[in-house]
Amino acid sequence: MRQRIENTEGLMLDGKILNPEDIEAIINAVRVGLEMAKLRNKEKYELRNKEKYGRKKRNNDGSIKNT
Repeated sequence: MRQRIENTEGLMLDGKILNPEDIEAIINAVRVGLEMAKLRNKEKYELRNKEKYGRKKRNNDGSIKNT
């Protein structure tokens, strides 16, 4: 995605052509947003999996049981 944005000629925002510094700022903002979304989804789905599968405990004979 970064290459696609960097290689676009005449990239505009609010009717103004962006300079390289502005393009870099947009790329960095998108990167931060994606990282935040990844962290949020990781927390959400880890919690869901923990609730769904629970912790595993061992029986007296050493076999694993779900609780």
